[in-house]
Amino acid sequence: MTTTTFEPHAMPRLDHLEIRGAGEDTCTVTTSAGDQYEVAMPAADLAALLRTCDGSHTLDDILENQEDGDALREVISALQAAEPADRGDADPCGQATILLTGEGAFFPLAQTMTSHFGTVVQVPEARLGDELERLGTDHLWVVAFFSAVDRGRMESIEETCFDAGVPWLPFHLDRGHGWLGPLVIPGSTADIRDLFGRRRCTGDEVEEALLYPAVPWSTEPGNPWPDFSNQAVAWMVALLFGELEAEIRGQTCRLLSCELEVDPKRYRTRQRPFLPLPTRVPKRFRSSCDHPREQLVGNRAGIVLDLHRVDHHPDFPSELITIRAHNADLSRIYPWGNDLFVGGSAFGNGEAAAGAALGEALERYCGNCLPGVDTVVDSYSELTAKGRHALDPGRLSLHSEAMLAEPGCPFVPFTRDLPVRWVSGHSLTHDRHTLLPLSLVYANWLDGEFADDPVTNYLYTPGMAAGQNLEQALVGAVRELVERDITMTWWLHAHPLPRVAIPSELRDRLTGPSRETDLRYGLIHLDNEFQIPVMAGVVIDEASSLVSIGFGCRPEPLAAAEKALTEALTLLEGSYDLLKPDSTLRKSAEEWGLLHVNYKPWRADRQYLDSFRPDFRDLSDLMLQPQLYLDPRALDRIRPLIETPVTRELGDLPSLPDDRFETYRERIESRGFELLYADITSPDVALTPFKVVRVLIPGLVPNMPAAFPAYGGRRLYELPVQLGWSDQPLREDQLNTFPMPHA
Repeated sequence: MTTTTFEPHAMPRLDHLEIRGAGEDTCTVTTSAGDQYEVAMPAADLAALLRTCDGSHTLDDILENQEDGDALREVISALQAAEPADRGDADPCGQATILLTGEGAFFPLAQTMTSHFGTVVQVPEARLGDELERLGTDHLWVVAFFSAVDRGRMESIEETCFDAGVPWLPFHLDRGHGWLGPLVIPGSTADIRDLFGRRRCTGDEVEEALLYPAVPWSTEPGNPWPDFSNQAVAWMVALLFGELEAEIRGQTCRLLSCELEVDPKRYRTRQRPFLPLPTRVPKRFRSSCDHPREQLVGNRAGIVLDLHRVDHHPDFPSELITIRAHNADLSRIYPWGNDLFVGGSAFGNGEAAAGAALGEALERYCGNCLPGVDTVVDSYSELTAKGRHALDPGRLSLHSEAMLAEPGCPFVPFTRDLPVRWVSGHSLTHDRHTLLPLSLVYANWLDGEFADDPVTNYLYTPGMAAGQNLEQALVGAVRELVERDITMTWWLHAHPLPRVAIPSELRDRLTGPSRETDLRYGLIHLDNEFQIPVMAGVVIDEASSLVSIGFGCRPEPLAAAEKALTEALTLLEGSYDLLKPDSTLRKSAEEWGLLHVNYKPWRADRQYLDSFRPDFRDLSDLMLQPQLYLDPRALDRIRPLIETPVTRELGDLPSLPDDRFETYRERIESRGFELLYADITSPDVALTPFKVVRVLIPGLVPNMPAAFPAYGGRRLYELPVQLGWSDQPLREDQLNTFPMPHA
């Protein structure tokens, strides 16, 4: 006979079985067709187990506490295959009990569409809990109707259903559309509280107000749906019960962890998937949507609300495509915040730009989201004394002793004896569990419950990356660490390096709508000990006296150059905006609360060097560095570093054979460095294939703003000697303190 193989979320239903004991620990099972099976299990125990195969429990739930789960899975699959095709009175819909609750005006319509269900009961909301207790949970489904969205009532019904372990399905009308679902299976799907939490993160108080009923404005007293015809409402209610029937019959239902938006005027439907909140992820997750990007991106309840194309400056290259991601605001419901706007750019490839923007969005989301993160508070010395592996703070390149000793410095020395908070990580080099400092793994960790922890360093940015799998995420993080290390070493030593000739295929991509432009482009390869291509892309607008530098690390120089120049161009776009007294960036920080940057007051004379301290101790955010470069004098200060002779070709530069993580790993570990990482994928994002990681390579130099440079450790001073840039290490007071035109 044929054996059915069940997916983990399949809901088997068995009827017409006869179970007899055949010994103390053995029994026989006979089907209605006469097939007989012997099972090594007491008859009473098997009967109790098979009674739960009623079409309302997943196979995983049924077998959760069974010792011999694999064998029982085969038994149930065989019995299911032997079930008759025509079940007659065992039809799952005929066995179902539907409880109608909510607004009674919908009940007459619902009654006409539920005759094929076994029992249909109308229950006032106030008595729902008592009725659920009376009826039990077998084959029970609650359907709730609302003429308008009502967060309070919906969450109350959901709580009642959750307490009883009963699935429920809401329907409501809102602004000309019907909204079906989500169909909530307790412990298996995202629910209405997840949906409302997500919607609260999409906007401000105005958006949150939309979760509650509006003041009645109907000119037709007694009409429960003045904006809809009875035929339209009937059609939508029919759709609702069609989806419920599909789920009961084990067919495709569109409402699991999804809403269905219904436009009754155009007879159109649109599935609106969403993920559970990071603190409310169910043990087993079911969704009717299997497209990760659709689960993540949506203006109603997405982690990313929108991906839209940016209109660039008219002089910019025609092939430059930038996609901006507008992210949901975590701080609306959690003590953590995240960047609300990020972007991705590419030449001539919109999908690549959108993928980069989505990756940046997930990186900022997961890197700032700390729900349920297990931490250990102890000093490195105590941890090692207990036999635990941890990252030695003495191997890090953070802040110098001189800076930490300055009056008013906000940081304390990260010594081996300082108790700090640690999170779980893994040493790829030594293949062992290793504790990593929380302050180097997460970005926004100082908010909320950890606000009183000692602060050892400025916000740590390098080495955080997202990917469609772990390999991609690790590659992105390592490339960023290598890039930032040599970038900061080059800049802080102000060591002129020759420019690289821009190849014809790239120069063609830099052409704008008008061939006459004030933009000048330059490429500088940043030679490094790993022989990995790292390129600086320089863009200068001579007419406006503006400059920006972007960076790229890729397996081959041309790709690194393209990435560096797309980054430089998008940064220059921000500089154009900051020139305006009504700058969007400035308003985002000062009026709208979308950015947390303390910009200096706008200056018509552009003399921003006079707005900052000479030692730049007040330039405390990387986002302030482009504002400094609105001053034309800033460009003149750095010309000797960026306008060097063009003496190199792309063909002269190093390259990698491929873009695999193992290739980068071999280059780095061969130089004596250790690779460690922490998987920081939030529990909700982890329901998709995407991964977000923080990679640490102790000793490499991170990028930090001019106020808090990473002058600690020895690498910053010794690497230039190793690269042949100088004969002996510079002193700290000899380093270049002038900020970089980069954010």
